Amino acid sequence: MIDLSKYKPIEIRENRDLKMSVTNYGVTFGKGVTEALDGCQYCEVLINPIDERLLVMKSSKGEKYALEFCPKGKEKTVRFTSRNLIYKISGLMKWDLTINSYRVIGTFIPDIKGSFQPGIVGVLFDLKQAVVMR
Repeated sequence: MIDLSKYKPIEIRENRDLKMSVTNYGVTFGKGVTEALDGCQYCEVLINPIDERLLVMKSSKGEKYALEFCPKGKEKTVRFTSRNLIYKISGLMKWDLTINSYRVIGTFIPDIKGSFQPGIVGVLFDLKQAVVMR
């Protein structure tokens, strides 16, 4: 018999990066983003043109700007193919997406101040930190 009282578990679960990619074909949020948002079914995408930041935050079906994000219980990569979203980001950043695509690593925001509901989480992307994808 082995005495397990001296053993401690090791956390080996992968901590995924909070990645967003912007291409000529869409804006993709990696699995780390959907996991950070607890696999929420609806989200809102907000852009701050002054600070050049994009925020993806949990939302609910009844909200005015809610977008279907992730089917219940299926945290996966999510892609929006909205031309409006692509043009908004690429126009703000003056990116020519026919030449380059971009990747941005986000930051988890555990409680968004100013949201209508306390405890709303989100992922913030500083678009100025984007790198060209190879």
